Amino acid sequence: PRFSVGLDVGTQGAKAVVFDLESKKVVSEVSVFEEEGGNREHRDIGSRDRVSTSSVTSTPLSHKRNKPKPSFAPYGLLPTSVRGRAEQDPSTWLSEGFAACKEAVTTLDERSRRSIVAVGVSGQQHGSVFLDAGGRVLRPAKLWCDTE
Repeated sequence: PRFSVGLDVGTQGAKAVVFDLESKKVVSEVSVFEEEGGNREHRDIGSRDRVSTSSVTSTPLSHKRNKPKPSFAPYGLLPTSVRGRAEQDPSTWLSEGFAACKEAVTTLDERSRRSIVAVGVSGQQHGSVFLDAGGRVLRPAKLWCDTE
């Protein structure tokens, strides 16, 4: 089989899904959130049995419609005393995104991992990340909900 990986990295957490393109079924889905205080919480919200190239034990995408929303703590805003300020450290998005993706693909055996043919990435919008000439982050990211 051939697989695709979807990665969503937002302001509240990172989610990854592995999708079997032939059977049109979800093979694994993982959410990674950072709890308040910097503790990371990894939750497998639907990983199936380890996938081999000979068989896929998974569930159609429709299974998500009735699934309760995970009760994870989102990674939060940076502490501030300024009313209306909403900022986050962009390195959190990278670390949590990589963690979710890595954990999701561990459900695939090595041969199947080589059969990943596409990766789709989405992320939060309407935020500003300020970089220097070398591409390094200069300050915390301003989020869309910042009213300062």
